[in-house]
Amino acid sequence: MRKKIVSGKFLSIIVAVVLAAVIAAPVLASPAIATRALPSSVESGAEFDVAIEASGCGFAGQVVETLPDGFTYISCTPDDIGVEPVGNTVKFTFLGSASFTYRVKAPTIATTTTYTFHGVVKDADLNEFAVIGDTTITVTTLGPVTYTLTMAVNGNGSTTPPAGSHTYEAGSIVDISATPASGWRFDHWSSNVANPSSSSTTVTMNSNKTVTAYFAGVSGARTVPASVASGAEFDVAIKASGCGIWGQVIETLPSGFTYVSSSLPADQVEQVGHTVKFTFLDSTSFTFTYKVKAPRVADTTTYTFQGRVLDEDRISYPIEDDEITVLITSGTRTLPSSVASGAEFNVAIKASGCGIWGQVIETLPSGFTYVSSSLPADQVEQVGNTIKFTFLDSTSFTFTYKVKAPRVADTTTYTFQGRVLDEDRISYPIEDDEITVTVETPATAPPIGGKGYFPSMLGLLIPWIALGVVLMGSITWFVLRRRKA
Repeated sequence: MRKKIVSGKFLSIIVAVVLAAVIAAPVLASPAIATRALPSSVESGAEFDVAIEASGCGFAGQVVETLPDGFTYISCTPDDIGVEPVGNTVKFTFLGSASFTYRVKAPTIATTTTYTFHGVVKDADLNEFAVIGDTTITVTTLGPVTYTLTMAVNGNGSTTPPAGSHTYEAGSIVDISATPASGWRFDHWSSNVANPSSSSTTVTMNSNKTVTAYFAGVSGARTVPASVASGAEFDVAIKASGCGIWGQVIETLPSGFTYVSSSLPADQVEQVGHTVKFTFLDSTSFTFTYKVKAPRVADTTTYTFQGRVLDEDRISYPIEDDEITVLITSGTRTLPSSVASGAEFNVAIKASGCGIWGQVIETLPSGFTYVSSSLPADQVEQVGNTIKFTFLDSTSFTFTYKVKAPRVADTTTYTFQGRVLDEDRISYPIEDDEITVTVETPATAPPIGGKGYFPSMLGLLIPWIALGVVLMGSITWFVLRRRKA
């Protein structure tokens, strides 16, 4: 029993070795064959067919054709052929034998030229054999071929060649360039150029082509208040556009002004003395603000802000100058020149240049009484004859208050005094103003015999006549009463 098992295993090993040898043994067969048939000549730019016959490849095969430079693969028939174009190489894959046709387009040339096709056929074991048959083709031309180059402009600028149509021979390489107008920059070319982002590039004339130069307007605008108070902080608004993928605004602050902050992140702001640089990305339309503080001035003074915009190529474009007036802190008072004794009247106050906070302190003349104000009660504080009026943001702040004049026996002139405090509690005097409180004098009787004399006399006599009537009536009543008694 043991001998039989051993013999069976040995037989299995022998069979396996024989099968492996058979499988590994080379199959002796004829090589794969492929033939090519193409026209001997075609016209410049014409389409034509190339016929391929392939056999002896085994269960599958492939023909790899290398087209000459300038030729373009178009299509293949029948549809069951697998096609893979890669550059000038086209791979045709099939099962068994194959007969197919592929279509190509000849280049457009100025002079007659002969070209060579190359190719190989691969069998199922990837063995390669050269495609035989026609290999050369002549592309002919009846004369020079020309194409039209149309130049166009989008935006403000010029091109070389200038905008319009220009004719060139086929195959020509044309140098083109773009020059922006003032306040504009070159952005890009449309398609059909070698380098769309360079202002100087080339166009290869192998067909009619249109090329457009695109220009972008670069600008910057600044918005500042027309006037601010002495020492006040205020915002400057900036809008920049057309800078490209990178931009910068460089502002030169007037002497005495101090940079405070910006709406941009700190790493996008650089200050060197009175120059502040603001850097940003992509300024199709970019806006930001920065805050500055005005200087303290003894007299109202006008200053000028200056700046410029830099585009992605670091080309500079000016921002129009803007003026701002720094107002000295001041206050004025308006009151009547005279009022009647004991009368109420209004005093008008105008304060300016105080900054974000201000206060007017009025000292009333002796005997005058504060009555009310156009300001809310919580903005008014009275201490004796001193009245304090507090307010916010006094670029130009006005209000009124009412006072009552004293009762006087004689016409008297009084003086109002006051001062303005700014946001730093610095005091500025308000010019003194005088007011006269008048007393009414008794009316005088008209001259005897003059106009109004008799009516005046009658008015004086009427009380005495009335008193006489009363006395006479009393005496008469008393006499009659005595007689009855």
